[in-house]
Amino acid sequence: MNPFLPDEIEALRVLVRTWPNTKMVVLGAGALRCSIPMSWRTTEDLDLTVAASIEDATAALSFLPGWSSDPRQEQRWRTPSGIAVDIVPASEEALARGHIEWPRSGFRMSLLGMRLAFEHAVVLRIAADLEVRVAPIRVIAVLKMIAYLDRPEVRAKDLGDLAHIMYGYVGDDSDRRFSFEVPDDLTEFDDVSPYLLGRDVGAVVDSEERRRVSDFVTTIDDQARGPGLLARMSILGPPAWRDPDAVLERLRAFRRGMEVQ
Repeated sequence: MNPFLPDEIEALRVLVRTWPNTKMVVLGAGALRCSIPMSWRTTEDLDLTVAASIEDATAALSFLPGWSSDPRQEQRWRTPSGIAVDIVPASEEALARGHIEWPRSGFRMSLLGMRLAFEHAVVLRIAADLEVRVAPIRVIAVLKMIAYLDRPEVRAKDLGDLAHIMYGYVGDDSDRRFSFEVPDDLTEFDDVSPYLLGRDVGAVVDSEERRRVSDFVTTIDDQARGPGLLARMSILGPPAWRDPDAVLERLRAFRRGMEVQ
């Protein structure tokens, strides 16, 4: 089953034609849908990053027939069919700097972790004439942790997404569950998937990305803030995550996996 709706495919087709020689990567819920079924919530937009400056990206998008910029959200564009497309320009200079600054609002957006999307994207054919590059689920997990820490007041949905990612990262019958990667003392079945996600995240992050991911787990594990965040993750997560104490153990399993060298 195609993870993208017909209108989304047409939007992606237009963007691939717009940047034929530029790296463009699908992020967010669109990327998640390519890896696991997103049955826990609906999605209303496409998230992308493109290796271009804000100025060049804006100029290119302004020439697209029927496309319009959102007056309130600088990263958002609307297609002729009404699809919302959030585009984060990330040129080499911006990636090296670590952030972009939106010209109208002056809001500084961190690009920490965005390099992972470009470096580890996988090519997916979504139509006979269309291939797109999609960020893998381990990269989406990193970006969501960083995004939540940057703006926790508006990123609550990331907690639920991360719970579902950790739960579904490795299938119940995956050979990895029973491989040498899993330590003998990790006996809880539901801790294995977060642990393996942690291993895969730990293998790709640099020191600063690792620090921020560890900060995310520490924030939820913290005595003062942890209980409320654990409760939110358990409510927004899959049914198997309804016990906050169990959620904490799975987050610790993730951190343990990430520390494997």
